[in-house]
Amino acid sequence: MTTEDACRIDVWLWRARFFKTRALAQRFVEEGRVRLTRTGQETRLDKPSRSIRPNDILVFAI
Repeated sequence: MTTEDACRIDVWLWRARFFKTRALAQRFVEEGRVRLTRTGQETRLDKPSRSIRPNDILVFAI
């Protein structure tokens, strides 16, 4: 897997149209409302600059 496959979580949320603006996506991540599961380990994302890759599993707190 290359770094070209990776994308910032806030950019991905905005491009996937979960949020109308990137700033809203950033705030959602900063509030700790996104969890990432990669290779069986779950972590809470707290920085919008964190990278996600294909096959990552995301869970959103509503």
